[in-house]
Amino acid sequence: MSDEYHRRIGRETGIGPEAGGGTDTVARVLLLVAVAVAFVRFVSLGEWSLWIDEAYTLADARHGETPLNPLGYWLFGWVYSLSDARPDELLLRLPSALIGWICIPLTAWAMRPFVGRRAAALAALFVALSPWHIYWSQNARFYTAAQAAGLVGTRLLFDGLRVDRAVPVLAGTLALGIAAAFHPTATWLLAALLVVPLLLRWTGAWPGPTLRGRGWRALLVVCLAALAVGLLWAPQVWEKWNRRQGVGDPVHLVKTVGYLVSPLLGLGVMLGAWRIVVTRARAAGVLLGIVAAGMLGAFTASFVARVSAQYVFVLLPHMAALAAFVVAEGGRPRATRGFVGRSPGRSVAFALAVLLAFGAEASLYFTVRQGDRPRWRAAYRYVFDRREPTDLVLGMEVPVGEYYWNPASDDLRDYSQIMHLDHFRSAVGADWARYGRRTWMIVNESQLADWPASARQDFYAVRDISARVVSFELPLTPRDLDVHVFLYDGR
Repeated sequence: MSDEYHRRIGRETGIGPEAGGGTDTVARVLLLVAVAVAFVRFVSLGEWSLWIDEAYTLADARHGETPLNPLGYWLFGWVYSLSDARPDELLLRLPSALIGWICIPLTAWAMRPFVGRRAAALAALFVALSPWHIYWSQNARFYTAAQAAGLVGTRLLFDGLRVDRAVPVLAGTLALGIAAAFHPTATWLLAALLVVPLLLRWTGAWPGPTLRGRGWRALLVVCLAALAVGLLWAPQVWEKWNRRQGVGDPVHLVKTVGYLVSPLLGLGVMLGAWRIVVTRARAAGVLLGIVAAGMLGAFTASFVARVSAQYVFVLLPHMAALAAFVVAEGGRPRATRGFVGRSPGRSVAFALAVLLAFGAEASLYFTVRQGDRPRWRAAYRYVFDRREPTDLVLGMEVPVGEYYWNPASDDLRDYSQIMHLDHFRSAVGADWARYGRRTWMIVNESQLADWPASARQDFYAVRDISARVVSFELPLTPRDLDVHVFLYDGR
């Protein structure tokens, strides 16, 4: 889009340097720092143990059928095919890390029309240092890919509607569709970006003139097409997801989002929303509507299926931009500038508080918390080195054990050396204990919370007559990630 277009946005919203055009040295420095900080995604990338979903990524990229994430498996599978050997932990995670790094400049680019250059650059820095974003950038999963495509779609669709042109609107919706093909949870963002502009236009709250040209007609056509596709595709996705995710728990969603977004950044989102209402900044108001609609969709779904924070991860840059909007200085009356009052110093203090909290959390992530990964590799190798040929081995997250026990295998859903310890097979240990068979158990006991009570009792019956041989612990984590190894010696 032209510079005049961005200047017009600035004049209408009163946001920072966009209001007067030109350049912003502070914004450039913030963005350079954000891009530099984002390289932490490559630190210790191959050091952490795999966990079960990463093992499934390898298995399904090479042997899966009709996945819910077709583009993700295609892209990651192509990267893995570049190596003749089975990919190690570093190669498995490299696509996510690269795309996670790209998400940082994309955040600044995509959020600029909503909140201005400076706040968009600060949002990029928030995302760059967010331990939550670092975590998913170091996972062999597709969340960063969905987020990157979602950012492209957000910017293109918004720009297209502002100038009422069909091509960017269609390109934006295509990018959002690609995001959903990377991971279905991007549909929260897709739906929000299709519905919110129409609602704002209908209520007269849309920024800029209410045009009636090709861009808006294209959006209406896309909405009808999305509704038709959704009626066919969404029920299939929902059935598989609901069957896998189990019983709904809205409290779980609220707790996990609150912790992983972080309390300080969450406070910034609320303060950003307050500032938008006070200043009547319409462009930023569109962003607020997108976040609110996406979160509402996830929260509604959480009543019927278990929805965790990662299913709204696609909205993290949008939330970061709302928080950064608190700090943005613009052409509005001084009483509305800065952080809850007239003092710019409070804005700087708030931004530093968020960054320091993220930095402290990230330092724990890279040190004592070992990437927030349960130490399955160490536990399975411990048992592998000490088991006898006739021993029974029961383990949780067996595909991970198969990865470390069988270097030639990449079809990790097909395992033979370890018995999967889940609630369906909870009585296996007790059955074999009657015959005095030596039995190892490799467990993370927090996973027992999802088991039926009878299955937990079967597990405890064997655990209580076994010795805890060793524990592979992770301190200072928000949930129990410790892995314990028990041995029943058959006597």
